[in-house]
This record gives sequence, C-alpha cells and structure tokens, in this order.
Amino acid sequence: MKKSEKNNRNFWLSCLLSQITWATATIVLMLIFCGIAYSTADPDSLTVPLSLCALYLSAVIGGIAAVKISGDGIASGCISGCITTGIVFCLSLLPFPDSTLDIPLSIILILMIIPASIVGSVIGHKKEKKPKKLNHHRR
Repeated sequence: MKKSEKNNRNFWLSCLLSQITWATATIVLMLIFCGIAYSTADPDSLTVPLSLCALYLSAVIGGIAAVKISGDGIASGCISGCITTGIVFCLSLLPFPDSTLDIPLSIILILMIIPASIVGSVIGHKKEKKPKKLNHHRR
C-alpha cells in the first residue's frame, strides 16, 4: 500500500473516530444542561437554547478530537463536521415530537455544525513553534 493511501485512510478513520468523542460529549453536555433546565421554574423556555449550546459545544469538541487524532489541519475538522451534520440530519428524520423551529431555520442550525467543528479544529491544531532568533549583541 502506498504511503499516501495509508495517510488518506488514517485521515478518514480519525474523522470517524472523532464521532465517538462527539457523541460522548453530546450525551454528557445534554445531561448537564437537562439538569440546569430542570432546576428552573420554566424548563421549556430553556430547552432549545441549551440543546443548541450542547450541540455546538460538542461539535467543537469533535473538531478538536479530529485534529488531535489525525494530526492534520482544518480539513479533518471540516470532514468531521460534515459527518456530524449527516448524523444529526438523519436523527432529525426520526419520528420524534415536532420541533418548534421552522424547517429553513432548522436546516441552517444543523449546517452551523460544520463551522463549529472547524473552529474546534483550529483550536486543537498544534501550533508550529517558530525557532527563536538568537539576539547577537554587538559590543
């Protein structure tokens, strides 16, 4: 197998493996935010904002995981965000109770997962250390 094919496979595999991190982060954040909403007098008013917050924070965490696993740059976060978007879109097709959001707004909010994941990949990307310049003082 050529080295480029192996790197390409590792790239896609790392993007898929980052979905485990995304799903774990989503579950943990949703449990935390459900506890926060449940402790208020009117939890229904906080359901949408807290669930969107959990979704985007977990997408950022998934982008960080993608770039840490692959060692690649923003592309791994973008691919991971696209996979996450596909998963969330497929989940939205299940026959759950209707959402209070309109379909165009719902689609826009789902597509905003990709930029959130890219932000995560930028945050998680290892910064290249620039060699320190030696300061030679003339005497």
